[in-house]
Amino acid sequence: MENTDYIFNQMIAEIEAMDPEILAGGILFFTGLLVALVAITVIRYLIIAIGYSRMYRKAGVAGWKAFIPIYHTYNNYKLSWNGKFFFLYMAMYILTTVLGSSEQLLLSLIAAAAGIALIVIAVKQNVKMAKLFGKGTGTAILLILFPGITSLVLGFGKAEFLGAAENTDIAE
Repeated sequence: MENTDYIFNQMIAEIEAMDPEILAGGILFFTGLLVALVAITVIRYLIIAIGYSRMYRKAGVAGWKAFIPIYHTYNNYKLSWNGKFFFLYMAMYILTTVLGSSEQLLLSLIAAAAGIALIVIAVKQNVKMAKLFGKGTGTAILLILFPGITSLVLGFGKAEFLGAAENTDIAE
């Protein structure tokens, strides 16, 4: 603990010794970088949500459901596959997140297996979503890698919704 306090005090002393203009410039730079990253994230999210909103409307589902983050993912599973798989997906995500930094071998292996299951479930859901719009595996891969552009193409393009997957009641 004393070593940590010493390092912290040294860092504070170094910051206090810096030229105020350089320090202000650094703070301004990192603030601008943070604002830019937040703006890019929001714009990316909106592009994806707008594309999925149009896809949902083609499927007869209320478009606003695409704008609520976790609810959007749930509705994707409900539309393309089955809402129950969303909960399996979330369970695998939580296992991967919680156990991923474990130092115990068994817990790390469980986290790795959950991560692999997470990827398999997500890929299968995207393949099913692409097929609902008459597209193949290539479009599913694009949905995974470039969800914004692909959802806009499916939503605003000529792709037609072919029908709901089995076990779905999303239109309620």
